Amino acid sequence: DRHAVLESRYLGLGKVSVLDLMRFMRDIFEGAPQFKAGESGSPFRTGVRTIARMNTEASVIVELRRALPPHIGNRMWCGMSTSLTGVYVPFHLGINAVEPHFAYASASYDPASAYWLFTELAKLADYGYSKCIETITATWQKFEAETFSTVPAVEARAAALEYSAACALLTEYDQQRAAAAILQVQQLLPEVKTKVFYEA
Repeated sequence: DRHAVLESRYLGLGKVSVLDLMRFMRDIFEGAPQFKAGESGSPFRTGVRTIARMNTEASVIVELRRALPPHIGNRMWCGMSTSLTGVYVPFHLGINAVEPHFAYASASYDPASAYWLFTELAKLADYGYSKCIETITATWQKFEAETFSTVPAVEARAAALEYSAACALLTEYDQQRAAAAILQVQQLLPEVKTKVFYEA
């Protein structure tokens, strides 16, 4: 199972990929003896400290690739709120601007902040877990698959450009993916609310 695969890789028996780490960061011990769920099906607030936590502000995976110039090869995958219901978005070292929702934070709820949008989604999932978690995870799996399928070509183009042009290209791509994530969570929220609050 995935726990055995991850354990063998962490013990030095193989390389750990970014996708491995994303799966690890989202682990709630499902399928393992430690797994526990509340009345809604949520793995949070059960007394078991899962790796994916409801009180997570943000999680990051930093990827350092020596084969590429630092501004291209060094990138951070950032997810807001709990990793289980969030999505990982790439931010390359060479970018010179960040999508506005990801650049803004506030002490009180504000839909102009990525943190608050993804926290709202996480709270909804915790409240009505069994009704919506499959919709949420399927949405972000598709989104991340699209990111992984498109980013290599962008980085290849960047590698053929001089520094400032490469950074401009990476900035444009990362902002587009972050903006697409915001649009997706904005579309997902009413769908999830309908699933969670609807009573048959």
